[in-house]
Amino acid sequence: MKRIIFFLSFSIGLSQLTQPALAFDLKKVRSILQSIPESARKGNVEPRLFEEIKTAKKEEKANAIVPIPRLELRSGDLLKGQILVETLDIQTPFGVLQIPQKEYQVIEFYPEADPAILKDIVAAIKELGHSDFKKRDQATKYLEKTYPDSIKAVTQASKSDDFEVRHRALKLLDEFSNNDDSLTGLDRREIDTIKTKGLKLEGKILLDVIPLKTDYGTLNIPKRDILKIVFNANQNQETQVEIPSSKLAPSNWVPTQVEISAGDKIEISAKGTMNVSNYGVNCGPDGSTRTSRVMRGFRMLTLVGKIGKSGTPFKVGSNYKANSKQKGQLFLSIVPFRYASAVGTYVANIKVKK
Repeated sequence: MKRIIFFLSFSIGLSQLTQPALAFDLKKVRSILQSIPESARKGNVEPRLFEEIKTAKKEEKANAIVPIPRLELRSGDLLKGQILVETLDIQTPFGVLQIPQKEYQVIEFYPEADPAILKDIVAAIKELGHSDFKKRDQATKYLEKTYPDSIKAVTQASKSDDFEVRHRALKLLDEFSNNDDSLTGLDRREIDTIKTKGLKLEGKILLDVIPLKTDYGTLNIPKRDILKIVFNANQNQETQVEIPSSKLAPSNWVPTQVEISAGDKIEISAKGTMNVSNYGVNCGPDGSTRTSRVMRGFRMLTLVGKIGKSGTPFKVGSNYKANSKQKGQLFLSIVPFRYASAVGTYVANIKVKK
């Protein structure tokens, strides 16, 4: 009789447990277990029941891992917390896009100029056509000094009907174009860069203030004070990147779109070949036997990396493992072969553990 009661209780409990809607509800699992007789819990209970419980626990743990955005401020400070908006609207040349926050990976904000500086720039533009040469010269030097904040105003001034204003503005734009950072500077004044799971967008985030819930309360962070938001700051990253022979250090690097924080564990495994037929060179990511004069301490055709645009290059080779001491985006490149151009591609598999 006891066996019949146990069988019925156990069968009812198991059928309830395995219903799709209840399969991963731990509270329901516990209540069902409590309804099973003590003798059954101590006996040989069907393994499938415990397999269901184990699966439920894994699901609960996985669902509990929620990406915590990290805000990097222009002051150098870091803030972590939950952004209290579900959707961030982006103004693009084609209209407004509404993308759920969960799709974002990184947002880089363009640096907005100080309103007082913008006011002085407008005044300086007017001075470009002043009858006094000294004032025209001072205005020109000020606009050059306030680059890239002055780019937009100078561009508009280059279309002026006043010959002197137009002439000086065009000359300034020519000088700006010779600046190594001119193109990014022009872009930076107009757009935010948004990286999602499948896209890289350029537009403008239509929020002046970012509401952030931290462990110590809610903060309203002005957008102009934010340099970058990294949405997957507490998640491991894994990706594959190709480095063609045209990407040669120290001036030409491949941005991997992998954001590194201090303390992250970086693992990179690379394969592929570089070939210089005229010199009989055929090597992998560890480089050739010749030492570079351009990048001292490295062999020619070695795969190298750096963290951040101004980071110090380090050897990656075919295998690299280290805990990062720097923060920033990971870049990869190849040490050039001095005597001739190489042909080939390296493929790097990158893993970052937080």
